[in-house]
Amino acid sequence: IPADMLQARFGQSFKVEDGKVVAYDGSGNKIYSRSKPGELAVFDEALEFLVEQYPQKDHILKASGNQGGGSRQSQHSIGQKTMKRDAFSSLSPTDQQSTLKDGITIVD
Repeated sequence: IPADMLQARFGQSFKVEDGKVVAYDGSGNKIYSRSKPGELAVFDEALEFLVEQYPQKDHILKASGNQGGGSRQSQHSIGQKTMKRDAFSSLSPTDQQSTLKDGITIVD
């Protein structure tokens, strides 16, 4: 995404408070870290959360590079750090373990 589009769409979700960048969701709640529970999310993690929640995220995320009408990449292959619980549950036990080792966060 070009920086100006990113700032126009998500910039209002960030504020500087006590010298730190604090992110807020669409309801006005502070965004907390998934990897460090109890701490506020750092900029990159908060931006990732906001993009995940954005209804048109498929239109702003980088294209897969695959060709053809039905081509799709898995979440893991495009570098996503989260996976829906139902997708995780459909994996074999070996793949589940590998996914967790890769640092993927399971979300509902």
